[in-house]
Amino acid sequence: MKKISAILISALLLVSLLLPMSVNAEGQKPFAEIGDIKLENKAPTVDGKIDAGEGWSEKKTMNEMNTGSFLANNSLTSETDLYFAYTEEGLYFGASMKEYGAGYTLRFYEDTVDEATGETVSTWAYAISYIDENAESYDSTNYPENTPDGTHIDGALLPPSFSEISWRENTEQKTAYWTNSYGNTVEYSTSDDTGAAYVFDGDVFALSLDMLGIFHDNKLTGSEDYAPQYNVGIFEGNEVKVATSRYSPKDITSDCKAAGKIDGNTLVFEVMIPWTQIIADSNEAAQGFGISHTYTKEEILNGSNSWAAVTLMDRFNDPEAGYVDDWGRTITVCNVAYSPEFPDGVPGAATSGSHINGMGIHLLIGEKTQNGGSDVTTNGGTVTDENGKVVNGGGSTTTKAASTNKGNNKGGSSANTFDAGLAVAVGALATSAIGVYFSKKKR
Repeated sequence: MKKISAILISALLLVSLLLPMSVNAEGQKPFAEIGDIKLENKAPTVDGKIDAGEGWSEKKTMNEMNTGSFLANNSLTSETDLYFAYTEEGLYFGASMKEYGAGYTLRFYEDTVDEATGETVSTWAYAISYIDENAESYDSTNYPENTPDGTHIDGALLPPSFSEISWRENTEQKTAYWTNSYGNTVEYSTSDDTGAAYVFDGDVFALSLDMLGIFHDNKLTGSEDYAPQYNVGIFEGNEVKVATSRYSPKDITSDCKAAGKIDGNTLVFEVMIPWTQIIADSNEAAQGFGISHTYTKEEILNGSNSWAAVTLMDRFNDPEAGYVDDWGRTITVCNVAYSPEFPDGVPGAATSGSHINGMGIHLLIGEKTQNGGSDVTTNGGTVTDENGKVVNGGGSTTTKAASTNKGNNKGGSSANTFDAGLAVAVGALATSAIGVYFSKKKR
C-alpha cells in the first residue's frame, strides 16, 4: 500500500516533468466558485442540528466543482453543505457532510493539432472525480456507462501506465475511466496540536477569514500569506472543539458556542466564533503583514464584503496501517486568483489553496449588504460605488508597508510545507495521471 509520505516524495520528484501538462489541464477543468453568501443578522440555536429556518444563510454545497485539492490526494468522496449567520456577538458557521466513501476519476479528452505533424490527435484536457459508493468494485472491464451528470464513459485507462485506453465502443471517444479511490471514513479527533495547521487529528473543517477584504485589497499573493483560521474538530462523545491556528494558536472552545456529532457516515456541527476573537486575530495578521488598519466590530457590522475559504482536512481509518491517516485536503477556491480586478491568470485550484489569493467565498455581512448596498460584489474584486470610486467595507483606507513580517504565518504540517514549496504545481498535480494513480487506496 502506498502511503501519503511516499506520494509526496514521488510527487516532488516528478513536479518538474508534470508541471507544464498539469497546469494546462487544471486550468481547463470546468469550475464554479461558491462566490457570494449573504448572511442574516440572526442567531441560530447552536444544538448540532442545522435548521435552515433558524436564520442560516442559503446553503452552499462544497463539492468537486468548486474546490481544489492540495495534498497528493484521493478523490473527494463527500459533499458538504455550508451555512453562515451573524449577530452582534459573533460569526456563526455550520456544516453538514455526507461521506460516500468512494469515487472514481475520469479523464476528458479534446482534439488538438500536433504542431510537428499537422495531424489531429486526441489529448487529455482535464480530470473530474465523481462520488460513487460502488467504486470499489470497478475495474478496466467493469465500470459505469455514464456519470451521474450524464457524461458517457467511453473507455478505460489500463494499468499500470494508465496511458493505454481500452475503448468501450467505436464512437467519438472523449472520456476515459481512470482510477478509483475508496475506503474513506468519517473520523473523530483523538488529540490536538495547536502548533499544527489544522490542530485536530480527525476530520477537520477549517474556516479562513479575510475580514473586509483588506488582505485582498493589499494584493497579498505570497506562499506564506495566510489569513486567520478557525478549526473545528469532533471528539468521542460528540464533543466539538474550536481552535485558532497561524495567529496566536490556541483552543478557543470555551469562548465559542459549539455543538455537533458524527453519526456513521455523516458529520454535522454548528459553531459561533466571537467577533472579539476574529478581530484580535485579524489585527495581529494585519500587523504581521505591515498593513496599517485596525479592525473594529462596528465597521464589520456596518457592512462588509469579506473573503473566506473552507478547508476539509479529510482523514480515514486505514485498516492495513492500523491507524488514521490523511485522505486529502480540499479547499473552496476562486475561479481566477484576484479576478476580475487584477487577474493573474492562475485558477484558484492551481494556487496553493489556503493562501489569501485563492479564497473562493465572499461573505456579505452587515446592514449595507442586507439592503443591497454598493459593497455587495460578485466573483471577486474590490468594490466600487456608483461613481466608480473604490470603497472599503467600513470605509477605511489601508496601506501595506514596504517590508512585511510573515513570522506569524505558521504552516505547522507537512501539507502546508508542501504547499509553500510547490505553489502552482500542487493544485495542478492533483489532476495529473501520476498524482491520482499514486493515491489510489486498496484494502
